[in-house]
Amino acid sequence: MQRSIGNKAWLTINRECNLRCSWCYAQSRGYDNSLVIRNEAIERSLKLFKELQIYNVFVIGGEPTMHQDVCGIVSLIKSSGFNVSLITNGLKFCDVKFLNDLVDAGLDMVGISLKGCDQDKYEKVTRFDYFESAMVAIGNVCKSKVSHDISVTVSNEDVESFTSLLQDLKKMDVKRLSIDVERPFFDSKTICDVDESLAIKARMLECLFSPLENCGVEYVFNVRMPFFFFSGGFVEKLIQHGRIVSGCQLIGGNGIIIDTNANVLPCNQMHEYPLGQLGVDFATGDDYLAFRKRKDIDSFYKAMNACPNAKCVDCQYWSYCGAGCRFYWFRDSGNNLLHNSIS
Repeated sequence: MQRSIGNKAWLTINRECNLRCSWCYAQSRGYDNSLVIRNEAIERSLKLFKELQIYNVFVIGGEPTMHQDVCGIVSLIKSSGFNVSLITNGLKFCDVKFLNDLVDAGLDMVGISLKGCDQDKYEKVTRFDYFESAMVAIGNVCKSKVSHDISVTVSNEDVESFTSLLQDLKKMDVKRLSIDVERPFFDSKTICDVDESLAIKARMLECLFSPLENCGVEYVFNVRMPFFFFSGGFVEKLIQHGRIVSGCQLIGGNGIIIDTNANVLPCNQMHEYPLGQLGVDFATGDDYLAFRKRKDIDSFYKAMNACPNAKCVDCQYWSYCGAGCRFYWFRDSGNNLLHNSIS
């Protein structure tokens, strides 16, 4: 069997969350605590991943630490021969025992998403005054033996407080930072976004380069916007320094995302538009590869991989950028690509 879909899988175990982030793609699910993946679906998903030779599994939500048996799920994934990572807001890691239980269950890596650079911005974005708790949780993770990546979501409002946050994270001995921005999300057939333009976001990220270079912590920019918004030389500098993660899982269809109903999603943002369902449209790895070649599925991915703007044609950065997150184009162009491609 020839594998052609990447080496990562994302397993959505719930939709419940203890935050209410203004730009979260999952909010249209209502943070319903009844939306949890069944054990049978987990086992079938792991079998599928193994047949596709995918051995890196990212456990996501909602907020996956809210699942009552998250430790059991981590243990099952690890004992089945996979590397297991948990993507979380980290708040429940204020409880050191809970963190240690997950590590003992086999957790290989924790990715914590910090939703703002200070208390005011964190509360504005999440609607909860939990910034200090998040920082305590990050400190606990840094003291544990688990590998970690702290993703800081920044906006133009965070530039002044960013340097102070960097100093605090360095004191905690954070090993790696990812710098991200708020992105558009799909909510009840509407593309929603924060008010900042892509040009403002690009200038803001450029302002963060010097403090990051001087902080002494390993970092990358998680850039999902078209590169042509950045000033000349900035992207080249990031590439040369190995400081950029770009592109999109959707573009090229690299990896596989399973939701709580065992649906395969093209992108987490597009959870209302599943491509197919495990156990219905495919069951084995060979079935899935054949499913991906089906005319409607193949046409969808070809549409996602097309150049959405003349500036993208023959661009030297296409292999890095791929024109960025398609939701920017869905929002700004006003076209019906999303609906027409997977109707």
